[in-house]
Amino acid sequence: MRLGANRILLSLALAVPLAACGEDPPPPVEQIRPIRTFTVTEVASGQVRRFSGVIEASDSSSLSFQVG
Repeated sequence: MRLGANRILLSLALAVPLAACGEDPPPPVEQIRPIRTFTVTEVASGQVRRFSGVIEASDSSSLSFQVG
């Protein structure tokens, strides 16, 4: 009985590596997706507006750390 179990284990141990020796599957085909492009341009109204000032964030916080 013990000899039969050893034969089964030995045959399984040899069959598993041989089963893995098949051909590699072909690589997946890369699907090319269609795209739409847009060109962003300025409206040619002829008006130019310039403002002086400083730009700041509406919310800010001061951070400090113990280790520099």
